[in-house]
Amino acid sequence: MPSVLTHEPPVETIPILKAVDLHKAYGPVEVLKGVSLDVRPGEVLVLIGRSGSGKSTFLRCINLLEVPNRGSMQVAGMRFTFGARPPAWQDMRRLRRQVGIVFQQFNLWPHLTAERNVTLALEDVLGIPHKEAVDRALDALQKVGLQDKAHAMPNHLSGGQQQRVAIARALALQPQLMLFDEVTSALDPELVQGVLEEMRRLADSGMTMLVVTHEMNFAREVGDRVIFMDQGVVVEQGPARQVITEPVHIETRTFLRAIVH
Repeated sequence: MPSVLTHEPPVETIPILKAVDLHKAYGPVEVLKGVSLDVRPGEVLVLIGRSGSGKSTFLRCINLLEVPNRGSMQVAGMRFTFGARPPAWQDMRRLRRQVGIVFQQFNLWPHLTAERNVTLALEDVLGIPHKEAVDRALDALQKVGLQDKAHAMPNHLSGGQQQRVAIARALALQPQLMLFDEVTSALDPELVQGVLEEMRRLADSGMTMLVVTHEMNFAREVGDRVIFMDQGVVVEQGPARQVITEPVHIETRTFLRAIVH
């Protein structure tokens, strides 16, 4: 197992997320082998690493779309200990109100307008009245620059616009933490920058973000910290610019050399 190298940590505050020794296996295949990390309010933490290193699985564990086999987690004021008994359904529901997630695929309802794609979760999950849900949806769409596309169907939107609707849908829930799982990897190259700019604006507004990405410029310029994962463990972490430009661990250097060139 690779050794863990930790650079100088940022100023201490109470974490909004604290994961301790998370393990996740699918049958005999152990994907997470004891991952521990924290995210502080307002921080942008970027996870990088090769495909199959456990980054996306870790994100899905944070939102309990995948339940870890063991370990513990404190997130948005809730505590979970994993092992013999799965989390209660109502606790998972409470968690997902506080932790928004945006995936690689947009996962929009093709028969619903952009506005309705956003209001559906507000009404069905949070029980918000229709008028308030519409107001929140329009506000979220405005934040991602799509207020004029509220009544457009997904097939009338570009891939980048559809991804921004997906971001608006998560934002409308007013979460404490936003998770982004390779949200630009399914986009055509000319659409990537627009989505990254929206994420940059979210970061500038103080949103706490945990981002899995291969966009190293974004990681260096927007991330507060970068964590490099390999084979299901955290190998190296530290200030974003330091890890990207002067990585210490040979595995980090090898990965960055390959992805940059």
